[in-house]
Amino acid sequence: MTELFKAFAGIATFRLGPEDLPASNFLLLITLFLYTGLQLPVAMMIFPSPADVARSLALDLVMTALAPWLLLALLDLRNRYLQTLTAMFGAGALLTLLSLPCNLWRAALGEDSAAAALPNALLFGIVIWSLAVNGHIYARALSRPFLAGIMVAIAMFFLQTTLLFRFVPMTD
Repeated sequence: MTELFKAFAGIATFRLGPEDLPASNFLLLITLFLYTGLQLPVAMMIFPSPADVARSLALDLVMTALAPWLLLALLDLRNRYLQTLTAMFGAGALLTLLSLPCNLWRAALGEDSAAAALPNALLFGIVIWSLAVNGHIYARALSRPFLAGIMVAIAMFFLQTTLLFRFVPMTD
């Protein structure tokens, strides 16, 4: 397990890429469960109903899985999909784990309070870091420059956010 943590930490710090992970369905399942298990409490803090939580998690998982598959298929690099998706879920789980204390802190303060400025700033930093990590993973998986990976990650972020607001309204 320590080697696994080191591998995802290496990806999250731009020292390793998806190609450094084993192509393993079992590892993909582990990272999928970790990612989903860590996303669940975050979604529960954001969305008012269990149905909204379920829709947001489903959209996140579908987008996370579908985007790299489409891009890799477009470039005839399908053989990289398993490692790419494992990297996305594993690095995403690690960054979500880092964001949990900030989310809990913000929830305890009330997200609209002035005191929540620090946890909000930290969460914003984690979102930026997450975009950079996803860009790094895309760049390595697609054999493209880092800037191209960042552009893909930002485009996917905006598409996912747009779909989230469309299908999971943020109402109380």
